[in-house]
Amino acid sequence: MADLTNGDVTSSALFLQECLKETGVYGHIGSIIIPPYEPELSELIQLTKKEDMILSIAHPNFSFHPVYKRAGVNADADLRWAHFHSHILPELDDLGIRNYEINSMATPEQALAIRNIVQKRNGLVTYGSDNHGKSKTDAKHGLLGKQNQFLDSEVGQQAIIPIRDRLMEWVS
Repeated sequence: MADLTNGDVTSSALFLQECLKETGVYGHIGSIIIPPYEPELSELIQLTKKEDMILSIAHPNFSFHPVYKRAGVNADADLRWAHFHSHILPELDDLGIRNYEINSMATPEQALAIRNIVQKRNGLVTYGSDNHGKSKTDAKHGLLGKQNQFLDSEVGQQAIIPIRDRLMEWVS
């Protein structure tokens, strides 16, 4: 990576910040810009197959508000998770999506639910990648690379090592 960035990027944190973010100095090396902001899921699935990418659903504890609202379960967290398991998760499974982001703002219950979903489906837990360049965290987005405090180190290692290894194979 140092060769491609004139020696400016030598750590994994800088690699994430400067090469994988559209706003990074070397974003043209590793980021892919996909307009519009929220493309159709079918387009993302085609892109992941074409580019051999990992598709992860960002903060599923928040991502499906329009679906929850239409189902009339938006106001109650337990009803949202029940709806997620009974209606949304089966459709995501049919599409082959096995990977979910535990954002840094997720509650212990949300983090455990997401971890269990991923482990049952032999997927990957991702974290710290759903960042919109904000200097402060908000309800949905944490700082780049920030791990949820309820994500135990064992799951964290299972999550990040395969992703880091794939990135390092590409970089080397």
